[in-house]
Amino acid sequence: MSDRTALLIRCSNTEATVIREQAALERRTVSNYVLNIVIKALQIDDKLSATRELDRTPYFAPTSVPGPRTAILVRCSNGEAARIRTAAKQRKTTIGSYVLHSLRRFWAGKQRPPLLPNHYLSGLKSPLT
Repeated sequence: MSDRTALLIRCSNTEATVIREQAALERRTVSNYVLNIVIKALQIDDKLSATRELDRTPYFAPTSVPGPRTAILVRCSNGEAARIRTAAKQRKTTIGSYVLHSLRRFWAGKQRPPLLPNHYLSGLKSPLT
């Protein structure tokens, strides 16, 4: 029996292009790039919930980039998938929305990737500015 699974994340063509390009820049697979960011987001959420009662209501409004849609297949362990599913469920959102929100927070903390429209990250401010 395999201890691996996959998550299918629906996103825009623009988001998928950014994910693939950023993964290539870091010399990672797409799955490894996405998981690296999402697992860090889960660790931060865990630390926050350990220090105070984390509000498990939706903490963001799911948004989507206009235009054609595609999907990214993220291969991960059953344990990683369970953690992501649990986090999404606690926040009353979909797995895809949780993963994309984690990526957007990461991108906002860095510099805006060149392919993303300006309005896309308008609600997320970089802690560096």
